[in-house]
Amino acid sequence: MRAATHSAGTRLRQVGFTLVELLVALALTLLIVTAAVATLIVSRRGFSTVDAVSQLDENARFTTEILRRTIAQAGFLDVAFATGTTAGQFKLAKAAAALPMVHGYNDAQMPDPPDVEPFSVNGNRSSCPGTAGTACKNGSDVLIVRAQAAARNANEADGVTTNCRGSAESTVPTDASDVITSIFFVRVDTNTGEPTLMCHANGTNSKGQNRFSTVPLVSGVESFQVLYGVDGVDPGKAMIPANSVVDRYLRADQLDVPGDAAASLANWQRVRAIKIGLLLRSPANSAQESSATTRYPFGVGGYSSAADPGTALAVPADGRLRQTVSFTVYLHNPQVH
Repeated sequence: MRAATHSAGTRLRQVGFTLVELLVALALTLLIVTAAVATLIVSRRGFSTVDAVSQLDENARFTTEILRRTIAQAGFLDVAFATGTTAGQFKLAKAAAALPMVHGYNDAQMPDPPDVEPFSVNGNRSSCPGTAGTACKNGSDVLIVRAQAAARNANEADGVTTNCRGSAESTVPTDASDVITSIFFVRVDTNTGEPTLMCHANGTNSKGQNRFSTVPLVSGVESFQVLYGVDGVDPGKAMIPANSVVDRYLRADQLDVPGDAAASLANWQRVRAIKIGLLLRSPANSAQESSATTRYPFGVGGYSSAADPGTALAVPADGRLRQTVSFTVYLHNPQVH
């Protein structure tokens, strides 16, 4: 009995895996885990890419909508002033000369005023410091659009005319110079570190005071380019005969006539359309593949110029998706008041 028991115990102790079998099993397990992890990583990157594409599409749609809506209002006046206002009467009290309802600056920097319009005097601008600057990015432009609220009655505006923040003006304009000003520009957001399309606009607050404030609109806007469709404007010169049809698209600096504020104003009043070019980017590491390339906000071969660096932008291989958006808004209202 003892011998049999000892023999059985010996056989039980011999049951198991050899060292070679354990190593093979461990190698197979590691291979399976590695494959599973790799599949998970690829799947997650795929989901991230899909989310990034959706976000880019949504940002493009929102940016296009708010720019179209704001630009389309340019030059609108309440009927009480639109029927009896002349160019000589239209003058902001704080301005040295009448300000155009559409205005802009090429490769420009936006100042940091607390609650005022920074471009209330013609020619108040600074050049863009380049891609390393924090006030503007990649030669982006500044676009200024002005319009007036319409009165619903003697005490209340109709709430239809809005600024670039989407806020409707509720107070009745007091004269032809009482306008809503919306300023679009790009700045690196200090909270996110991303170049962001910003809005600086005025509006009546809860205390009935007219105040300017700046809000971010869309994150990841690397380039914001603006061209102006003009009628009868020769770059840098006084106007020529017009026929109310857009005959060329010019940069903002090409509408200004050096040393002649009246001619510059007349050129800006000949703007009939505004062409927008945008380059939007996704968060870092959201692309499956990436390579250094050149992107064109107005499309390949479309209005790109060495004189306007932002129209052909070299981008690095930084793992970001990018999308260009280009569209044109034709102005509904006359720009001469």
